[in-house]
Amino acid sequence: MADRLKTGITNTSYGVYGFEGGIRKISSHGYDCIDYQGFVNIETEFFNLPLDEFEKTLLEHRALIESAGLSVSQAHAPWRYPSQDATPEGRAMWLEAMKKAIYGTHVLGCQRFVVHPLMPYVDRGDHPEEVWVLNEVFLAALADYAKEYGVTVCAENLPFPEYPLTTVEQVCEIVDKLDRDNLKVCLDTGHAAIFYGARVGDAVRYIGKRLEAVHIHDNMGKEDEHLIPGEGIVDWNDFATALGEIGFDKVVSLETSAKHKLHPESEWDEKERELAEIAKEIAVKCGIRNAELGNGRE
Repeated sequence: MADRLKTGITNTSYGVYGFEGGIRKISSHGYDCIDYQGFVNIETEFFNLPLDEFEKTLLEHRALIESAGLSVSQAHAPWRYPSQDATPEGRAMWLEAMKKAIYGTHVLGCQRFVVHPLMPYVDRGDHPEEVWVLNEVFLAALADYAKEYGVTVCAENLPFPEYPLTTVEQVCEIVDKLDRDNLKVCLDTGHAAIFYGARVGDAVRYIGKRLEAVHIHDNMGKEDEHLIPGEGIVDWNDFATALGEIGFDKVVSLETSAKHKLHPESEWDEKERELAEIAKEIAVKCGIRNAELGNGRE
């Protein structure tokens, strides 16, 4: 049997244990990596530390992660909803926050930075041409800055059907147009299911070699629910097969949790282990298909 790909999960999926406790638990369940979520909220005391203290704290986080036998495979960019991207001042402030997070990604020893497109008109279809131009400027600036630190910016598809830059096809189009070697795609499977239904594997096939990162979770095809794979409509066998077909060799990373609020604390470890096994199953199937097709690993 071919070696499985590495697996990962957001550190906030284990937030009930605190940062350090969550890292230890993630390691104990056999994951290889974490998706670092510490930059998502820019209103935190941590994010607003002076740069030297920010860096010091991140180095402490990195040491803790590595001491648990893990690495940071991807970091999520700042995110807010509703957005505040409608004014030049708001976008300038947001760009500076992104740059700080990119630098933080570098400090963590991570090479992938997952970012949502700008949403100056939230999830409406207003002014589509302006939305595209603003995002071309924004993503190009991020990629050019990130290149200094060896970081790849991964543009993520969104779950808003009315928005003019949301689908896998649209994200791929803007990535192709900007033509930066460190600007790739992050596929969010839950977001894609709103457009593809069960056949999220077809989204993988469309992205192809542009695919650098994944956010894996499920839903019923109507809204972004972040269900555990298997609780919604996505065909996970086809998804894993598609990853293998395109030669995906990065990290099978979950963006969901064991839903701790739904279970008594005595069952948390069992539910967490079940979730980890789901990630490993996808990783194994992808690895097998990679091997069958003769696709090499990094």
